[in-house]
Amino acid sequence: MRSALQNLLKGPAVNLTEILSAPPDQFAAESRGLASWAARSIEAMAAASKAFSTQPALEAAQAVASDWEEALGVVARVLDRFGGQHAHEVGLWHAALFLCRRMVEVLGDRFLGQLDTLWPLLYGSMDQGDLTDITGFAHYVVCQYHGKTEPLLQKWLGVLFMRPYGVWLSMPEDSEQLRREKLELGCAMLQLLREVAQRCPTVLLEPLLAAGDLGHGLASFLMHGLKEPRESRALFFAAGAWGSLLEAA
Repeated sequence: MRSALQNLLKGPAVNLTEILSAPPDQFAAESRGLASWAARSIEAMAAASKAFSTQPALEAAQAVASDWEEALGVVARVLDRFGGQHAHEVGLWHAALFLCRRMVEVLGDRFLGQLDTLWPLLYGSMDQGDLTDITGFAHYVVCQYHGKTEPLLQKWLGVLFMRPYGVWLSMPEDSEQLRREKLELGCAMLQLLREVAQRCPTVLLEPLLAAGDLGHGLASFLMHGLKEPRESRALFFAAGAWGSLLEAA
């Protein structure tokens, strides 16, 4: 099993290593092409993970977890090297997010250590659609790992909430399409906050009681959800979050 996986990962890993070792002048001149190459390589890794889709295969995957962890470390270095440059237009960001979704299933609890590095890198995008997707992924992570996510959430809540919140505040509402896009991002954020409030209420209670910028932002946004007249989902998620927080307080 391990030798087969190593063979599957070897080609994409070599590609990513070559990209990382590209001289600065070459990287600057060919950054878009290199980003596209990186995206295809990460997609190949994600495709290899589909072999671990049955329960026996998932159990066997623990024996090769270190190989996946090594590959994820390279992926993190690639995302950091590009720093968002071309990541959206050539599919690099989406490829990395898809691989992370697969690793939740394949690696189980061991993925949390890798997520500590990958989460802030994935939140590097300021695109509204990307932030909606990554917020949905964060919700999926909390749903899967429950209270085990508490240390990560305490460490990264300022990124997981404040980055999309800043974009949400600045989004215009000049057309029905723009209003819908803002609403979708807002609902994704409220859904995440409701799940965090249910699974790890301390993560939200601490900043709310501290009343700093993060606490003020959380309180304002959750109150806005209760008053959102256009979408019942917003009211449902916001009310659920407040209910869990009041129960835990």
